[in-house]
Amino acid sequence: MKKRYVITPIVVLLSLFAIGKQAGVYWNMSDSFPPGLYQRLNAGIDRDQLVFVCLPAAVASEAVEKGYVRAGAECPGGAQTLLKKVAGLPGDNVQITDAGVSVNGVLYPNTRQFKKDGAGNPMKRKIGRFTVPQGHLLVLSDYNPLSYDSRYFGTIPESGYRGGAKALIKW
Repeated sequence: MKKRYVITPIVVLLSLFAIGKQAGVYWNMSDSFPPGLYQRLNAGIDRDQLVFVCLPAAVASEAVEKGYVRAGAECPGGAQTLLKKVAGLPGDNVQITDAGVSVNGVLYPNTRQFKKDGAGNPMKRKIGRFTVPQGHLLVLSDYNPLSYDSRYFGTIPESGYRGGAKALIKW
């Protein structure tokens, strides 16, 4: 009799997750933005918009191997879909310094680069000035200073865009 009381809540939870996934609702477990439920939106790409993105396959596989992102089946390279903010669009001027990432002269908070990761390994860093190329996006987290984002891997192709994101519930 006790097994029924354990199995029923599990079945209900799994059903709710399946329904949520079909409705475009995802549970953010990364540290780039607050944990919670986020809805995927069919929207154009705008500056400072939260978005779901996939890294290019080579970047993704290395990031999973080093533990910078979780493994997943959604993206090439075996990485999960990431939640980031669009900081730079094609044609934007970017400057990455020890102080952080500036786009068109505006410094994003919490974007200072770290020279080493949590395991003490050197981080690949993108330092200098550049223009976001056509067909690419600069994606960051201005929420978590430890986020793995464009300050380490550079711009991503717009083909990695998987939709806008809207926070439904954060905790």
